[in-house]
Amino acid sequence: MEVGSMAEWVSGIGTLLAVVTSLYLANRNPKKKLLVSHEIKEVVKWNPSPEYGVKTLIVTVVNMEITPVQISNLYFFSETVRIKLPIKGRVALATGKNLPCFVDPFSEVTFLVVYNDFQSELKEKNVSGTIAGDILVVDESNKKYKSKLKLNISANDM
Repeated sequence: MEVGSMAEWVSGIGTLLAVVTSLYLANRNPKKKLLVSHEIKEVVKWNPSPEYGVKTLIVTVVNMEITPVQISNLYFFSETVRIKLPIKGRVALATGKNLPCFVDPFSEVTFLVVYNDFQSELKEKNVSGTIAGDILVVDESNKKYKSKLKLNISANDM
C-alpha cells in the first residue's frame, strides 16, 4: 500500500476543506438584512378619483439579502409617548397587496400611508407636539428593523 506524495496529500486535504466549507455555507441560515427609509411628501391619490397634493408618509423597505423576506407588520413606535401604532398602508401602488407581503432578494417594496389619517390616529390617542419615534418593520421571525421619524402633531390641526 502506497501512502502517496506530499502533493497528493495537500490536494486531498484542500478538496476535503472545500467540500466542508461549501456544505457549511449551503446549510447555514442567512442573516436577513432589510434597510428601512421614509419620507413625507405630496403625491397623487387615485382612489376613488385623482386628488393632487395628498401629504403621504412613504416607507421603503429594501431587501439586501439573497433570500426573500416576509414582512408581517409595520408600526410607528415612540417611547416618549409610550405608543405602538400599527400603520395601515398599501404596498406599492401597482401591486395592490396588503400585509403580510414578501420582498424579493435585492428588491424593494413601498408602503404609502396618508399622513393626515396617520396624524388623526395619533390625535385619537391624545398625542400632540413634536414626537420622536421609529417606523418599525417586523419580519416573519419577529425581527424588527427601524427608521427614525420625527413628527409634528398640533392639537388644533385636523
